[in-house]
Amino acid sequence: MKNMTLFRPLFLLLAIVSFVSCDNEPLEGEFEASTPNNNNPQANFQVDIDGETFIANQSQVVTQNGVTLITGIKTNGSAVTITLAGNGDGTYTLDSGLASAGYAVAGETPYLIDDQQSATVEITDYDTTVGIASGTFSYTVTRTINDENGEEITETLNLTNGEFTNVPLSTDENPNPGDTEFFINFTVDGDDYSFEASTIDSLKRLVSGDNENPDAFKGISLWMPLDVAEGTYDIIDTTGSDLEAYTAEYDSASDNLYLDATAGTIEITELTNEYIKGTFNFSGVDESGNEIVITGGEFTAPIP
Repeated sequence: MKNMTLFRPLFLLLAIVSFVSCDNEPLEGEFEASTPNNNNPQANFQVDIDGETFIANQSQVVTQNGVTLITGIKTNGSAVTITLAGNGDGTYTLDSGLASAGYAVAGETPYLIDDQQSATVEITDYDTTVGIASGTFSYTVTRTINDENGEEITETLNLTNGEFTNVPLSTDENPNPGDTEFFINFTVDGDDYSFEASTIDSLKRLVSGDNENPDAFKGISLWMPLDVAEGTYDIIDTTGSDLEAYTAEYDSASDNLYLDATAGTIEITELTNEYIKGTFNFSGVDESGNEIVITGGEFTAPIP
C-alpha cells in the first residue's frame, strides 16, 4: 500500500466533499441531471461511471509544489479526483509515486485506484497565462466495505471516456490566472518605456501602445499579417499595401520624431485565442539622418 502521506491532497479533498453532503442526495449510481460548471460556463468535466454520465457542476485544476490536482464536483457532493506528479502538457501514469485517482460520494467510503493498476491521464492543454486546462482520462477504482451481513466485500467502478475542457487552472506561479496583463515595453536611446498594448485587426493586424498624452505623444506600432503564426520575421521598409509584410513605427511628438523601421525583427513567441506574445527590435533613420535604435522590445497583446 502507498504511504498515506502521498494521498494527502486526495484525502483532503474527499474530506471537504463529505462536509457538503445533504440529506436527500442521490445514492451511489444515481446521477442527477447537471448544469454547466458554475465557476466557468465554458468549462466541461465529465466521465462515464459504469455507463452513467457524471457531469461536474464545479471543476478545477490546481498545481502546487509540482503536484497537480484535477477535480470535478457535483452539487450533491460526489467528486472525481486525480492527482498527478508533475504539471504541463503530456501523458501521466497513475501507478506510482504521488499519482492517484478516486471517486467519492459524500458521506461514503471513497473509491481509490488500485496500486497495481496502470492507467493514464493526458493533459492536452495547460495554459497558465489564460488559466485553463484540458485533457482526457480513464481508470478503475475500488473500495472495501462491509455488506449488510458484516462480510467484507470489494466494490469496483469503471470510469471511462473522461474528459475535461477549459477547466479553470491555478498554479503557485500564477494563482490568479485569467487576469492577463497586456503591455508593450521597449527602450529608445537608453530610456525605457512601457505602454498598455492594444490590437486592431483590419487588412492587417496592428499591435500598438502609447502614453495617452496628446500634448507629448509617444507611441509604437507593429504591423503584421492577419494570419500571423509563431516564428521570427524580418521587419522591412515597405508600403502599407503589402499585406504580408512585417513593419514597425515609432513616434515621439516631443522630439519631433517619426520613424519608419528600415530593419529589425519581430518574433511571435506565443499565440492563443486570447492573446499574442512576442519580442522585437528595429532601427531606422530620422529626418536629420540620425539612426534611432529600438531595443528590448516585448509585448503581450489581446486578440480582438
